[in-house]
Amino acid sequence: MHLGQSRDLARTQGEANLAAWSAEAAGTGAAALDPGQVVMDQLRVAALRADIYGELLRIQVAGEDVDGLVGPTYAVGREGTKVETGERVRGLAGLEAEWRDRVVRFAKAAHDMGIAERVVELEQQRAELVTGAFLAAIDALGLVPGDRSRAIEVFLDRLEPGRSVAGEVVA
Repeated sequence: MHLGQSRDLARTQGEANLAAWSAEAAGTGAAALDPGQVVMDQLRVAALRADIYGELLRIQVAGEDVDGLVGPTYAVGREGTKVETGERVRGLAGLEAEWRDRVVRFAKAAHDMGIAERVVELEQQRAELVTGAFLAAIDALGLVPGDRSRAIEVFLDRLEPGRSVAGEVVA
């Protein structure tokens, strides 16, 4: 509990957090959301948007249209006239910076949640599953040693980086 925060407020926030992450706890019967998956999805969206805004910004700068990047700020003066008070980042430059900051925040959240380690573990489990299934299929076919070696060779050849296996690109 934070100083200055009532127990009721802390309890309400905790219940809201539980309800937000678990539809089951909220009683709707829907599947619970995985916080790690939500963070990774938001990280992907933020990275894509930041890249798009960055590319648009690059095009604007390449076209030497830099007037839209930084501009003056104004306020009303004592006599009711417009007075320049400084400069600020404008539109596209501000959006790009905002989304880059979001990428960093989501990446930090993913790191703090241990998502990178979890992704590696899941990929290792997937690899073990595929290898086990392949070897079981080879054994079930009862291939002679020469055909068995050729099947394994073709399988491994198909796993080279950049190739597509069952709709997924091998890294």
